[in-house]
Amino acid sequence: RKDSQRVAPPLFDLTSLQKEANRKLGFSARRTLQAAQKLYESYKLLTYPRTDSKALPEDYKGMVPKVVEYLGRSSAYKAPAQTLKEKGLQNQARNFNDKAVSDHFAIIPTGKLPSGSLTKDEQRLYNMILRNFIASWYGEATIEKQKRTADLKGEIFNKEAQQYKSLGWREVVP
Repeated sequence: RKDSQRVAPPLFDLTSLQKEANRKLGFSARRTLQAAQKLYESYKLLTYPRTDSKALPEDYKGMVPKVVEYLGRSSAYKAPAQTLKEKGLQNQARNFNDKAVSDHFAIIPTGKLPSGSLTKDEQRLYNMILRNFIASWYGEATIEKQKRTADLKGEIFNKEAQQYKSLGWREVVP
């Protein structure tokens, strides 16, 4: 038996958003950018998407709890937002870093909830960004790995299994 830790994901920059949207949603880089740009320009649901930063400026520390509170008004994010209120924001040193911010900071939700109807692409991308944002403030996930070996009349059988001891950020991003 051996325990391993999985740290929460960092906030998105454009490149990491495009990679994750491709991996999880099958979106091309262009399709991801178009949806993110629309969420930013038309709906004001995201911060500026054309960024190469995965951090927020230090002076944004007062804004993040407000964004979490707004997101908690949605039934889909009520439980994770409540958990963050109770346990507090973790990973602050990584997520708030003036030195890691260039012209624009990480892609995060503005705290507004969609009032109009989003396209399917926009909704899926928005939900992915929301989940990543919330998960980035959670603690690490703990996994117990087990390796078993059996000898049956000289024949060796190996079995490996793993299970979560503590879900941590995996509560938000399964």
